[in-house]
Amino acid sequence: MRSADIVPNYSPFTPVISATTLDVTPPEPPENLRAVSGEDFLLVEWDPSPSDDVMNYSVHLNPPSEALANLSSGEKSYNITGLRPDTEYTVMVVAWDDAGLPSAPALLRASTLDTIPPPAPVLNYTFLGEVFLPTSGIVNLSGVLIRGKVPGEEWALVEVYRNDLLLLNATAHLENFTVFVNFVPGVNVIRMRAVDPSGNFGPFSEELTFRYDPYPPEITIQGIDSPALAPYNLSAEILTEDSSPIYSLNWSLEGEGLSLQGSGEMINAQDLQEGTYLLTVWVRDVAGNLNVSAFTLVILPPDTTPPQLVYSSSLLSAPGLSTTLS
Repeated sequence: MRSADIVPNYSPFTPVISATTLDVTPPEPPENLRAVSGEDFLLVEWDPSPSDDVMNYSVHLNPPSEALANLSSGEKSYNITGLRPDTEYTVMVVAWDDAGLPSAPALLRASTLDTIPPPAPVLNYTFLGEVFLPTSGIVNLSGVLIRGKVPGEEWALVEVYRNDLLLLNATAHLENFTVFVNFVPGVNVIRMRAVDPSGNFGPFSEELTFRYDPYPPEITIQGIDSPALAPYNLSAEILTEDSSPIYSLNWSLEGEGLSLQGSGEMINAQDLQEGTYLLTVWVRDVAGNLNVSAFTLVILPPDTTPPQLVYSSSLLSAPGLSTTLS
């Protein structure tokens, strides 16, 4: 600028003054916001804002909140530490331009890793049938229904082991699960452990031990002669073979006006006369398995016919030789 009087005489020009219009356009937000999760940290990463006037980035946790960090425009990551495991957080990153204008926020929801194992399952069991002798610890039922709980876990996979072999997987929903476990003959040791959605394995539960015996006892009668001649004195022994202890052993002898009952291994009956007799034996083991076996005893009439001598000779008659039978 310069001034002039009425002549006009012109003054010198003033110094040159330059001006810039105000920046009212915010920068673009950072792109591709992402996070790498750890047990107690989130490593937040992003791609730079496309705007060329970005001066710095601010990182916020669970906004609205104060910035955790203000980073230069060349930074593209920030490690947020001191976080709780298995917890979801909201992360916000904002770009700021040279006029101090913020971009729209770039938002991300991310969770720290769950490294806390689930607790051991708590087990209760029910037999789907009557146990013959509960105090024996031996059953003849083919399996057991187990109801369990994984305390504090909304969802978990439950590994079911029988005799240290993985038998099946169950699902615990809102802590609870139910599973039916089939037995194998002999001893069955059952235990379980939970696996949470993050893959953490919990400790094993207490062991449940069951002995399964599906087989009835085997019976052998020793000391019976059949057929036999009257009068016959019976003295026989009942032999049993079983993997479980014998609970009861009973017998009966019926026939020809005779009816005897007894228990124990020995069978004694005196002076049995001619006829057919039925010996029935009942043997039950402590698992409840029962074997009922029947044996037929035939008594023949006494032999009253005297013995006869039958003689035969191949000697030929010859002069001076005689054969006499008396």
